[in-house]
Amino acid sequence: MDKERAFTLASLSFAAALAGIYILWGPSSQRTVRRRRSKGLVPGLVNLGNTCFLNAVLQALASCPSFVLWLATLNTKIQNNKNFIDETEDTASYLCTALLKTLQVLSNKKRCDSVNYTPNDVINSLKANFWVISAEEQDAHELYFVLSSTLDEEISKAETTPSLNDASKMSCEVKLEKDCMTPSVLDQIPQSPFKGLLANQLMCRNCGYKCPVKCDTFDSLSLPIPASNLGQMTLYNCLQHFVISEVVSNVECEKCQKITAKSKPSTFLKQLTIARLPINLCIHIQRTVWLQNGMPMKRFDHVTYPEYLIMDDFMYKQQNPQMNSGIFKTLVGGSTNKPQEAPTATTQLSFTPLNSNSFLMQKITEGSAIKSVRNLYQLQAVIVHLGDVFSGHFVTYRRGPSNNSWYMTSDTEVKEVPFSEVAAAPAYVLFYEKSVESAGRNEKAMCK
Repeated sequence: MDKERAFTLASLSFAAALAGIYILWGPSSQRTVRRRRSKGLVPGLVNLGNTCFLNAVLQALASCPSFVLWLATLNTKIQNNKNFIDETEDTASYLCTALLKTLQVLSNKKRCDSVNYTPNDVINSLKANFWVISAEEQDAHELYFVLSSTLDEEISKAETTPSLNDASKMSCEVKLEKDCMTPSVLDQIPQSPFKGLLANQLMCRNCGYKCPVKCDTFDSLSLPIPASNLGQMTLYNCLQHFVISEVVSNVECEKCQKITAKSKPSTFLKQLTIARLPINLCIHIQRTVWLQNGMPMKRFDHVTYPEYLIMDDFMYKQQNPQMNSGIFKTLVGGSTNKPQEAPTATTQLSFTPLNSNSFLMQKITEGSAIKSVRNLYQLQAVIVHLGDVFSGHFVTYRRGPSNNSWYMTSDTEVKEVPFSEVAAAPAYVLFYEKSVESAGRNEKAMCK
């Protein structure tokens, strides 16, 4: 991979040194640190000069237990891989090692002697991986991509020969996704809990022929905000807009050619769905749009998002590429016995927006609906951008590591907030984690 990176992060060696002096100059007492931890508060992060975007992403990732656990596993593999580690190299320069240490501190799993923590290790590891740093303001979602791609490079270096246990797991995935799996996907061992698969399929509108499914990996779903319709915009609206069918004209259809013995272009429907959901789901709300004069503009639309997100209706269905909202109709008392209509170019998904206080969550709490939901996610963190398209500040709302409380983190400022404040925040990047019950059912289904 070319080490000349298009994206720039910030040359902050001098600023980091000054921040370290500041921390040593005015350290908090151990009593204060222990009192904050007893209340569930996490350490704040020192801003090293326009690094709020970095601090926001680190706080969000620290709220995802599955990702922190995966980092620990990956770090162990790298440390034990003698073919990967040069004896002259410092393993602390690897991003997975630096990131693990930082996230453990931010989740109160590793001791921090100060109220605030300076993420020097992460910055130095990014510089060691040739990510050049500038003093300009940067984007939190782009940084998330940088972290993901750098971890992918370290994974490829740390890969070893798959064991029989790994092979059995891969066979389960192949059985589940069938024509969706590709060798490049199978080779990713171990795989990040943020990795998912998108399914792209074409279907002829004349004869119903379906082309083989093509799959692409993703680390996050980037959702554009649909045009305003004066109604309440929800995350489900954005997901619906993301997977809506679109018409592709002038495509050669193999089946039509066999039937008519003529080469006549056909019209196809292109359907994008999700072939495999990750354990940790990152959703990026695209708020930057480009005007006709070429100038960027930020959209300030408020997109409501649930504390509990159901992704069942966005999954690829091999029997029928058209998705339906059956899970929602069933749970709210509707019928799903009606025959499904053939998909059209304007096929829309009909959703009943659900939140933590809805009928659905009441049923899930009672245990009567949880078995019907295969892909239930719980909100872990929300990154918010305050400001316009040219400048601003990133903050993160995140779950506490030892309780169900929510905290607002803005660099060194950390305070507990009610969930109502979280739900009212203008989300830029959302982090969800699959519930234990939902993940367990999917694992059993994969290996049947």
